[in-house]
Amino acid sequence: MTENKRVVLTGATGFIGSVVAKELLRKKYELIVFSRNPAEAKRKLPGAKEYIEWLPQENGAWATAIDGAYAVIHCAAPSIFDRTYVNQY
Repeated sequence: MTENKRVVLTGATGFIGSVVAKELLRKKYELIVFSRNPAEAKRKLPGAKEYIEWLPQENGAWATAIDGAYAVIHCAAPSIFDRTYVNQY
């Protein structure tokens, strides 16, 4: 039932996003990964249909990928293990 449902995921290589990505792939969703570094994302998380560079200031491939998607899941955030970020608050 989930086959061919295209899901766009940000933060797919992160702590939470990687678990979400693996579950989507296991359930046979068509996974589109948005990443600042698509080559690294592909290496860390093989199996997605596409790895698209996330450039929010431009209307590029990412804008096209969102159009008609079954879902967009946003998991991108600063690392929970980044002491620099944690110490700011």
